[in-house]
Amino acid sequence: MAEKSGNEKGPQLALIFALPEEARGLFKDGDWQRVASSASIATYLGSVDGVDTVLVVSGMGRANAEAATREVIERYQPEAIISLGFAGGLTTGGSAGDLVVAETLMPIEGTRLTGEPIASSIILVQTSRHALDGRSIPSRAGLCLTTSHIAANPKDKALLGEA
Repeated sequence: MAEKSGNEKGPQLALIFALPEEARGLFKDGDWQRVASSASIATYLGSVDGVDTVLVVSGMGRANAEAATREVIERYQPEAIISLGFAGGLTTGGSAGDLVVAETLMPIEGTRLTGEPIASSIILVQTSRHALDGRSIPSRAGLCLTTSHIAANPKDKALLGEA
């Protein structure tokens, strides 16, 4: 599996994580080969359930996620891109292991909104929800935040939950 050039086929799927800890389960269960990429991101090639995949660790924050996504699109032209990461604990009602399909993404710094909320495609949200129906993974659609800092204590999480 390689970068696409001409008629070559690259990875079908791109997974973008902010932190290596968020990708730990995939690293542990797969055979990932680190490949050259820009200095600010770590890029690996492997597969998930037999699907050729590029896995990227971008670093925290919107700017890093955007730069990593651009690089993945330019180098690999994957058929699908999924941004994954740790989430939760900001409001009641969720449990560890729940999957949240982002209906809206809000960029936050500290406890302040730093840009316009980004609405997800209704079709993508519906398709994701349909794909998850009947699976053993608890899931729901909801609001997600992106920040360049980890909310590590209950006070910070409560403030973000109110933002």
